[in-house]
Amino acid sequence: MFPSMEGQRPLLVEIQALVVETPMVSPRRSATGFDAGRLALLLAVLDRRAGLSLAHHDVYVSAVGGVRISEPGADLAVCMALASAQTGKPVGDDVVVLGEVGLGGEVRQVAHTPRRLAEAARLGFARALVPDRGPDEGPLALRRVPTLAHALDTYLGGDRSALPPLRVVGADPAAGGADPPAAGGAYPPAAGGAYPPAAEHAVARAAPHPAAHPAAGDRGTLPSGR
Repeated sequence: MFPSMEGQRPLLVEIQALVVETPMVSPRRSATGFDAGRLALLLAVLDRRAGLSLAHHDVYVSAVGGVRISEPGADLAVCMALASAQTGKPVGDDVVVLGEVGLGGEVRQVAHTPRRLAEAARLGFARALVPDRGPDEGPLALRRVPTLAHALDTYLGGDRSALPPLRVVGADPAAGGADPPAAGGAYPPAAGGAYPPAAEHAVARAAPHPAAHPAAGDRGTLPSGR
């Protein structure tokens, strides 16, 4: 269930998804009440960033009730619906989902979150899957996720090996920083199975190849400058 905004009024919209395996070379992607281009983008992010490939499946997404959703805040709800349809594991009848999904798989905050959550609580929902950064408190039990992969693992019990490895840049474990990574560069979950928040991590850039920068004095192959 996605708490959308119709003008200044929150409106809860059920998002349904159907995933069917197909032998066709070009699987069908159908979106009713949702932008088809945005659906294609989310499928690519699910494949590349969360390890959930639907390349050989027909995909159908629908916003129930004829509602047209145009805001990116529904990204996480659509992804959860697709993952639930593929795995056969329900998200939960008492859960609302909101968050914008970026190309890197990060989950971003959306506008008017407190108003959306208040409306969901008024209608009887008890839990919310929200971005890692957002309101500190709310009328619902908040489950914060920094990335799409963590969201799938949180509610659908996905394969933890599909979670992107996190590398800490500039953290000192002796000074209370993050623990060093395990073999393969992946960070082990903390107590209770929670993963470290994305805000504490950054992507480390690869060092340039030595051949790209010749040492001083080794310029025999350089042009004369004429």
